Amino acid sequence: MELVPLRQRTRDIPILIHHFVKKIACQYDLAKVPVFSSLALKVLKAYPWYGNVRELYNVIQKLVLEDVQGIIDLKHLPKQIIHNLHYHPNEHETTNTYKLKAQRGTRRKRQTVRKEFEESFNPRTLREVEKEYIERTLAYFNGNISMAAEALGLSRATLYRKIKQ
Repeated sequence: MELVPLRQRTRDIPILIHHFVKKIACQYDLAKVPVFSSLALKVLKAYPWYGNVRELYNVIQKLVLEDVQGIIDLKHLPKQIIHNLHYHPNEHETTNTYKLKAQRGTRRKRQTVRKEFEESFNPRTLREVEKEYIERTLAYFNGNISMAAEALGLSRATLYRKIKQ
């Protein structure tokens, strides 16, 4: 029996993502189940998934557990997947466009991807990311500083100092 690689079954990816999100949300008793933006789904479909379903599951699990405020967008995807987006000058256009390496599309599709990418890219400072991560960790451990510090790999004193900042 020969199994076809996931990269050759791209139409199955949204179905698998939906299934994994529901499974993980149930497994971790998540109150709010995140939803993927259309651009994030396009990028995930275009990624070659060398690790097949296991790699897809691990990425989805990480994204769901990050608590991204309901919508998983391009900015939440791991770097190795984002690097699948390549910057290409197009000789037929006056502006440069982003396009998905694994996906050939029309000029309009490339323009849409570029626009959605630029709109979704909202860089945050390291301090903001760290603060949010500490807050989520504390909420997960119901405010228990000792457990949160241990999970974060910090001493209690360091965690207290970071909370004060």
